[in-house]
Amino acid sequence: MRNIVLIGPMGCGKSTLGSCVAGLTSYEFIDMDIFIEDKAAMTISQMFERYGEKYFRDRESEAAEELSGRRGLIIATGGGVVLRQKNMRALSKTGIIVFLDRPLDNILSDVTTQDRPLLKDGPDRLRQIFKDRYDIYTDCANKTIKNDSTKESAAGALIELIDIQLNQNYAVIGDPIEHSKSPDIHLPVLRSYLDNPVYDKLRIRRGELEEHLDTLRALRGFNLTMPHKHDIIPYLASISREAELCGSVNTVVCNGGDMVGHTTDGAGFFSALDSAGIEYRGGHMIFLGAGGAARALIYSACINYDVKIGIAARSLMRADRLMNEIKAKVPGANIYTLPLSTDCLSQYAAEADILVNATPQGMDGVDSDWESLEFLKALPRGSAVCDLIYAPAETEFLKKARELGYKTQNGMPMLIHQAIVADSLYLDMDLNTQEMYEKVACNTKT
Repeated sequence: MRNIVLIGPMGCGKSTLGSCVAGLTSYEFIDMDIFIEDKAAMTISQMFERYGEKYFRDRESEAAEELSGRRGLIIATGGGVVLRQKNMRALSKTGIIVFLDRPLDNILSDVTTQDRPLLKDGPDRLRQIFKDRYDIYTDCANKTIKNDSTKESAAGALIELIDIQLNQNYAVIGDPIEHSKSPDIHLPVLRSYLDNPVYDKLRIRRGELEEHLDTLRALRGFNLTMPHKHDIIPYLASISREAELCGSVNTVVCNGGDMVGHTTDGAGFFSALDSAGIEYRGGHMIFLGAGGAARALIYSACINYDVKIGIAARSLMRADRLMNEIKAKVPGANIYTLPLSTDCLSQYAAEADILVNATPQGMDGVDSDWESLEFLKALPRGSAVCDLIYAPAETEFLKKARELGYKTQNGMPMLIHQAIVADSLYLDMDLNTQEMYEKVACNTKT
């Protein structure tokens, strides 16, 4: 089990909450300041008086390194542990860093300043420390827990974090499932925060979900591919707004037997655009295709971003049906439809910023391809062209766009980014997206 490392200013509740939660779990509580005092056979005040602050900071760094070699600890650190990056590197090796964010007024009402070496000049010094270190705490933390109401509420959030360490079982379900890249994508991320995560591929045929519910509820979470993205919904305790609107779930988080559904496709797609430096906010996007691949991304664009959307499809009736559905559910959505033909695409592409292929045209194993890619020439200079296909890595569609000088991106970055969003839900943390992307990319053919 990974350690839970509590950081924050003095008085934020690290020792109180840490000892309380340890008493309710199998974790051992360590107050780092007391650990240092026992090692040095003197109080921290004596260290400051006899040898100065540097002496104490050196002992603190030694303690961070020593405690990082142990497991199953809740560690309440001193307020200044974050001042040395090597402390946080050591503690992060085997620990989840949690910032207990407590309002300064609450801290001032509790802290006795005369017993704190750094506060001998009174509460103004605490105010300055709080201001100077706040951003450091947030930057160092894997997770921030607000400690601004009851002790029970903050303790409950810590216990949930420990529960994640105790259940490290995940899966992807679908039929077929053998080809899935999900384990290769999720495991590098999960291993960064869990000691022994398991991520299985479970073949569950259409219509068989109900008989596998007990197995699924015993997991911490699971991903879904066809044919279950819609069929899982009746069995969920709750569902995110975006997943409910688009009627599709690709990620389920299990908590105490309750299953909570999410869709991460849209968030993953736009996160991938952000990472590639492709600007889309306030822009004009045209999606080629009106099927399931396009559906989740268009919903996400309309719900979260000020984007004008064109839906091009061979069946204009199908495109109109999707447009009308979205407009009814997302008032103000700026959507139009057009036929998927070279002439129409050339006309509308002339005003587009991003063109996205959400059809199977050009995919490995699909016989048909584009009859003509002349419409790409109509895109303005500086536009971007995306293909949700990742096999092959460069379709003829993307190759032509690249040769014409447009920014291009295949489907692999989206696949990885949507998995990172799912893992952030599993772990209940805000993950460093770029760092996690690089970990996964090293294990995945892009």
